[in-house]
Amino acid sequence: MGLIAKLLSFVRTKADGAHVSDVKIDPGGEANLTAQHFACPGDDSHPLPGDYVASSPSTGSGTEQITGYIDPANAGQAGPGEKRIYSRDSSGTVVAVVWLRDDGTIEIGLDPTDAAAVASIVDARLDALESKLNGLITKYNTHVHPATMGSTSPTATQETGLSPGSSTASATVKVQP
Repeated sequence: MGLIAKLLSFVRTKADGAHVSDVKIDPGGEANLTAQHFACPGDDSHPLPGDYVASSPSTGSGTEQITGYIDPANAGQAGPGEKRIYSRDSSGTVVAVVWLRDDGTIEIGLDPTDAAAVASIVDARLDALESKLNGLITKYNTHVHPATMGSTSPTATQETGLSPGSSTASATVKVQP
C-alpha cells in the first residue's frame, strides 16, 4: 500500500556506484521513513521540504520508493495537453517558468507578455538596417551644393558610418529552428 507523506529532506548520494536521491518523509502518525526517489531519466528536480510525497511499496520488507511530489503552495496552471515546468526559490515562490502551450508556442519567463526573438533573425535585420543607414550617411557626406559661378562645394559637416556591433544572441538560451 502506498503513502502520501510530507517531505522532510532530499539528499543526493551514491548507492552501489549509482547516483541516487534519498528522501526522508513524515507519513504522519508513524515513524519517519527514508526511501529512494525515482523519476524519468533526464528529469532532474529537487523538491522542497513541506512538499507532499507519493510513495509505493518497493522490494524488501517495509520499504517504500518515492514516485512523485505535489507542490501544495502553487496551483497548477497548464491546460489540457500543455506542459509547464517551473522552479522555486527556497521559500517556495515561483521564480522561473517554461510553458509549452497547446497552440505550439513556448513561453519562457514569468511574464507571458514578454517575447523572445531568434538572435540570427534579429542580427540579420539589424545588419540590413545598418547597411541602409550607412548608405544614407554616404549619400549625405558626398552630396554637393551649387556655389557661385557654377562651381559646387561639399557639405560642411561629415557624418561617420556605423561600425558592426556585437551579436544579440543569448549566451544561455538557445533556440533550434
